[in-house]
Amino acid sequence: MIVKCFFTVLLSTSISQSMADTNPASFYRDIMTDRINPKIKLPFIRLDDPNYAGMLQLDSANLKIYYSRVFTDTGANAMSIKAVCQGLAWLSIGVNPRGEMSGGQVVIGLPNATRSSVNPGKYSIFDYADSGVVLMGRAAQTLINRSITQDSSAETTTLMAVIAWAFLTPFALGSAFVRSLLPIPLWFKLHMYFNFGSFVLTLTAFILAVVNVEPEDRFSDPHIVAGWVLMGLMIVQVVAGI
Repeated sequence: MIVKCFFTVLLSTSISQSMADTNPASFYRDIMTDRINPKIKLPFIRLDDPNYAGMLQLDSANLKIYYSRVFTDTGANAMSIKAVCQGLAWLSIGVNPRGEMSGGQVVIGLPNATRSSVNPGKYSIFDYADSGVVLMGRAAQTLINRSITQDSSAETTTLMAVIAWAFLTPFALGSAFVRSLLPIPLWFKLHMYFNFGSFVLTLTAFILAVVNVEPEDRFSDPHIVAGWVLMGLMIVQVVAGI
């Protein structure tokens, strides 16, 4: 499952002035890393979306954050942010000069809730408990072009892989194992149909997986590389069986 949150947030006068007086690349690094929040250490990696000026990636959370300076229709300085998470999650991005959650302001998007003027919305955090995360008033909801989306294709891919390898493939092996107890036409047809069904589901799941990952990860991510090898071996087996 892939969850994506987009929004543009207006910048304060002091931050806007800093942007005007600073090299943009240096400013992005300052606002997103340790000069603003010394507790956050995120590596800068090669940008894979040309619509943004910079990108951060947190591998442990399967999270990518894209950001870029933009201008509103009125000419005000703003920052456009996109957060992409591969997994089942709600997304939030927060800022606090002290580098702590408590006392900060965050943008939270709930993918399963109805999209509205407050989803994604701005919240204040007063405490780590759920009761300490409070939706800010409508006057403070100044996000522009906000959206939160959820792609369930990964969930479908997992389901097809489970059916193929937890059910169909064992049934195909089982029908061959007990062939002495079954008439020859019956066990062979069961063996063939179960194998064919497993192949079709695996191939479909593999195609969905490849299409829904970033192009640069298709031959570098160990999980995807293992998929290529498995799919290749399965195709060889099917061709040999024919």
